[in-house]
Amino acid sequence: MMWEQSFSHASRVRSVLRVPIHNTGTVSSRADININNELTSRIVEYSNLADDWDGYGGKAASLATVMDALDFFRHYPMTLPRPKSMITGAGVIGLYWEGNGCYVSIDFDGSGCYCYIADRSEDEGGEDRVSISEPLPQRLIEVIADTTDSP
Repeated sequence: MMWEQSFSHASRVRSVLRVPIHNTGTVSSRADININNELTSRIVEYSNLADDWDGYGGKAASLATVMDALDFFRHYPMTLPRPKSMITGAGVIGLYWEGNGCYVSIDFDGSGCYCYIADRSEDEGGEDRVSISEPLPQRLIEVIADTTDSP
């Protein structure tokens, strides 16, 4: 029974990853997202964590949470720096960027929305509820871009 659940879960995740990426023109094909293969794999692995993975009752990410995190990249301009990922004990997946006095953190909980903070040394900002289906907020894009030096 456990194997059948794992197989079913893995099949659903694979079917999500096979969907071509289109819509805002920022990520135009599945090939474009392949530059994030390591990040994508890590996000998917968060759904396979064992119960109590952190020694404090940690939960694996739900399929909905994984899908929300991956769907975020449908609107993500590929010219921006790649984030680092993390997971909380509650199964919330996070992405973050830091550098040049800036810090950005985005959390996905499987609700179809995300929350973010985008802080610069001189100001702070963020939103509590942004739909995964919406284009990225301009402030979010700007502060992510500020975390790295321009080429």
